[in-house]
Amino acid sequence: MIDFEIMEKALKLALIERLKTHNDASWKAIPEFCTSQYGGISFLIDCPYDFKSLYLENLPDFYCTVLNYWQDFNNPTPHNKNTSIDAEIIWNNRNIKIDGKPIFYNSWFKKGIIRLRDLLNENYNFLSLVELKEKFNFVTPFTTYYGLIKAIKAKWKKVNNTSVNCNTDSAATSSSSRTTLTTHAAYSSLLNKMTVPPTCENRILNSGFTRDNIHDVYLLRLQSRNKQS
Repeated sequence: MIDFEIMEKALKLALIERLKTHNDASWKAIPEFCTSQYGGISFLIDCPYDFKSLYLENLPDFYCTVLNYWQDFNNPTPHNKNTSIDAEIIWNNRNIKIDGKPIFYNSWFKKGIIRLRDLLNENYNFLSLVELKEKFNFVTPFTTYYGLIKAIKAKWKKVNNTSVNCNTDSAATSSSSRTTLTTHAAYSSLLNKMTVPPTCENRILNSGFTRDNIHDVYLLRLQSRNKQS
């Protein structure tokens, strides 16, 4: 039978694909406006945000629930290992904090500074303040820039216990591409996380079956019961 609690989450998660689309659809005006301090909801859902740290007083409860579900579903770990370091989004990142809070600099965002690679030169070292000015044609206080670099270094030293410098292969690697998230896919994924396998499953696997065909064993038992009835 359908688990209605999981289905409710799956239906809301399926909306993520529509929210991710950057367009001027009228139905998106409210969520985009209410999250404009974070770059808009189309951008926010791509960020490794911490829902509890977001100030969303004006955002309708429906979209708050979607964002909360998406964080739990999409990235429950401190760092997505499928994403190269230099492809990590800087803004609204729950692991890059200044004064204990994630950051979003709107003027930087509008200049196209979004991922860590945007602050790196061809040698995968951080741009100097002069190089930053030349590349993006804007001026920022050195305290703001180097404060951000310090926060980024602290994050990756904690995650990887290494320096923040990236290897040459990572520049060509963007964040892991995701398949289209449908209600069925979200439901199946959530159900798999919650389902506890039968205690006999290990014995069945040890008998030569695999997880790909173990379902056939359960079907045999079901067919046997049907014949007896």
